[in-house]
Amino acid sequence: PRNGLGSTGTGCSGSVWSSKTEISYSVIDQEWSAMRRAFEAWLAEDNFDSTGQQKKTLESVPKDMS
Repeated sequence: PRNGLGSTGTGCSGSVWSSKTEISYSVIDQEWSAMRRAFEAWLAEDNFDSTGQQKKTLESVPKDMS
C-alpha cells in the first residue's frame, strides 16, 4: 500500500452491524520510528496550503528521515 504498512487482511468488524468492510494494516517495531516521522511530516501544518490542500503526498515523504 501507499502508506508503507503491510496489509494483515480484511474482515467484518464484530462490534458494528453494517455491510462495510474493515481493512487492517500493521507495522513492526523496527519500522515504526521512521514511519511515525513520515506520518508526522505528512500531517504537519506546513504540508498544507492556505486552502487546506496537502502539498506532499504520504508516498512522497521520505520514510527514513534522519
